[in-house]
Amino acid sequence: MQRRPVRQGDVLIIPTGEIPNGARPVKRDSRGRIVLAEGEATGHAHCVLDTDAELFAPADLEEMADRFLAVETEVQVVHDEHDPITLAPGNWIVRNKREYAPERPVQVMD
Repeated sequence: MQRRPVRQGDVLIIPTGEIPNGARPVKRDSRGRIVLAEGEATGHAHCVLDTDAELFAPADLEEMADRFLAVETEVQVVHDEHDPITLAPGNWIVRNKREYAPERPVQVMD
């Protein structure tokens, strides 16, 4: 499987070489999911259910900062309103789409 950028709704996932030093693991939610983005309007989440992945955040996490997903074997990103996408093993940048607002960037909600 080729590693190239993929998008699922408001989440962009980009292949990368390494996870930055100092990035800290992000806990799975109470249902055991890695949540990449939550939809405020629908309550649906873009998430990874597989156990062969781990999400990391920069130590100095800003509200709009990229996060990093380490994938050991192929995993799927699922969402109730989108087709699942498969990610190949490797490291990935997880970026939530933003929209322009004159006062500051605003995260797009699915």
